[in-house]
Amino acid sequence: METDAPGAELDENGGNVAGAAGARLWLVPLLRQALRGCRVGYFTEEMLPIARRLGKRAVEAKAAGRAFEAQRCAAGESALWSLLPAFCRWPEDAAESFPGLAPALGNALSSRADLRGPLTEALRRLIQQARAAINADAKAKANADAGADSDGEEEEEDDDDEDEEDEDRAREAAAAAAILEDRPDWFSTEIAEAQAAAVAKYARNFLPILFNLFVAAPPERRGELSATVGCFAQVTDATSLGGFFRTVLKKLVKVTSDAENAPDALTEGGATKSARRCTFMDLSLAMVPGLDAPARDLVFKAARPATGEKDAAVQKRAYKLLAALMKPSTHTEWLANNADAAEEALVEGAGSCAPAARRYRLRCVAALLPSLMEREAKAEEDAAAVNAAGDDAAATRSAAAGSGSFTVLLSELIVATKETNARTRQQAFKLLVDIPRGMERRAGRANGGGRITGGAGGGGGMLGAWLAAGDDDDDDEEENENENENDARHRDDSEDDDMEHAQASEEMGSGVRKFFMTVLAGVVGASPTMQSAAVMALARLLYEFSAQLVSTVPELLPAVFALMQGGHREVVKAALGFIKVAAVRLPQVELANQLADMVPALLACNDDEDGYNRFRGKVKVVVERLVKRCGYGAVEAVTPQAHIALLSHMKKEEFRNEKRRKASIAGSEMGGGGKSIAGKSAKTGRRSAWNDAEVFSDDDENGGGGMSRFGGTRGGLGARSMAPTSRREAGGGGPRSAAEAHALRAAGGARLPGAK
Repeated sequence: METDAPGAELDENGGNVAGAAGARLWLVPLLRQALRGCRVGYFTEEMLPIARRLGKRAVEAKAAGRAFEAQRCAAGESALWSLLPAFCRWPEDAAESFPGLAPALGNALSSRADLRGPLTEALRRLIQQARAAINADAKAKANADAGADSDGEEEEEDDDDEDEEDEDRAREAAAAAAILEDRPDWFSTEIAEAQAAAVAKYARNFLPILFNLFVAAPPERRGELSATVGCFAQVTDATSLGGFFRTVLKKLVKVTSDAENAPDALTEGGATKSARRCTFMDLSLAMVPGLDAPARDLVFKAARPATGEKDAAVQKRAYKLLAALMKPSTHTEWLANNADAAEEALVEGAGSCAPAARRYRLRCVAALLPSLMEREAKAEEDAAAVNAAGDDAAATRSAAAGSGSFTVLLSELIVATKETNARTRQQAFKLLVDIPRGMERRAGRANGGGRITGGAGGGGGMLGAWLAAGDDDDDDEEENENENENDARHRDDSEDDDMEHAQASEEMGSGVRKFFMTVLAGVVGASPTMQSAAVMALARLLYEFSAQLVSTVPELLPAVFALMQGGHREVVKAALGFIKVAAVRLPQVELANQLADMVPALLACNDDEDGYNRFRGKVKVVVERLVKRCGYGAVEAVTPQAHIALLSHMKKEEFRNEKRRKASIAGSEMGGGGKSIAGKSAKTGRRSAWNDAEVFSDDDENGGGGMSRFGGTRGGLGARSMAPTSRREAGGGGPRSAAEAHALRAAGGARLPGAK
């Protein structure tokens, strides 16, 4: 709802909300949701005086002992102030009216803790909407200037950039889209720029107030204040913001250097020294997005020593500061200029990172690894050149010079895939994929485009020839005469394009394979933890880059099979997860070629009682997938005789399931039902996303221990068979004689009382 005077109906009796008949405050929640495109000046001129009168009456009524009137007037005042964020939703006059509102906002922020929520929300909304509109218009203008010929390439690069975004950037993009969802058409770039400039002009007034409130507030109430400081940091000029930042940094240095009980110690920001350090580090973190390069250098100097602190809270905030400095979306030149110092800091802290800080440290590692990989590749090239010249010692030194830090940090990233914290573990898997994906992008750009997807880009190739061919029946005779010549030219262009794309794809695939082989080095690690983590990382890479790794996986499978024979539970579990991924992602022909070695190695996990109890469900799932991909005949031909019963049981289960499915479909058709089960299954089956908890699950399919799914102990073929036993064979679970069976049937499926 866009309105010019929404408060006219709120109070027609001069602020008399104490009486039941005069109050119109029921309109406030409706206006709070519906207002858009209003005038901030109206709130300043009309609503603010009413709110002040209500506040004054509340104080007077409380002093006079009229508690009910005081409560009603205070509630009315708060309700009117709560409308301010709605008035700041795409306002038309913020540039002109904000100077008149700013003093009242500053006074209310300082003196009224109960109003800080709507006040800070209003300030953030003014800044965020203005910046989102400016950025969206700039992007639209850039796309328009690119021209029709480059539209396809621009979209391809944008899609590739979306793939490269980390979790924070994806969240920022989603937030910007949500902000722009209800943007009015008349809210132009000029209005947005004027609005941002008007608010930024008062940053020197609001930032000290926000700093004091942040330091005095308890940690659980600092979120909105930190977000508001961050918004102001993005619109304030770097010089002014740098002055405020240096003031905060001086207090951080003072708190860090103070003794615990020093008489002149700084006491604001928390009850303990650790709490005070965390307070000023959090405040510094909020300002990082708007800092210039010299101020960022100061942030790094303050955060680096704290990465070695034993206090987990301080160390966590130190790595959060480093991650903000290295964030790809802002000031990428800082990391390029300080890569060596950042590398030293991360290598020094490799062995002392607290679990609480691990996730933020991994962000720093991921930001640094691509440049380390490039340096290592260059060192290998130099070593190869020196080796070709005959100087083996120099070649060894050259190769070792570029691999130390890279090996340490990559090993840390690999081991993080086994972290107990789910968010840390998921981020480690994501970063493992982002590194080779970035290599793909750089290889694609080096070959003149974005990611190679196999299709011809632009107007070349077979697709370009098809688009260039018209479908009109009345073509000119001249075009008909030149048709054969054009077709020949298109065929030549198509062949050239195919060769170029094949070469580019090969170069991109070689980078992925190189990273894959680098991770593979962890399989020979000394500890089972490193071995299992490396196999899990390889499984994630195979899941994401199966097309590039088809030729590499067959060489790796024998090593995976050998790890499965080691008997260590976490290594075998990781190896089973890798084979599960291979069974899904490898082409059918390549998978069929590996069955002779894969199936016996899988089933060998169950050749002893301990392995049977641990892995029987996981092995069965993998075998079922192999059967679906390659067929019963191919799997049965390579299955050891001791495990043939498993395939027989799977055939029976499939037959029963198919029978139930047909019966369900027939019943749906007779009853005029909706979609069939088959249709739902097909639709669900097309959704596929990585889930490490599913691939490397600790849960067995049929439960733990040596018990069957019917409650009895395993009988029949014993531990060497995966086929479930029947109810009759399972001890204590089913009927043991014809008489007991008859009694069971007579009771309708339940045992008779007193039956044994």
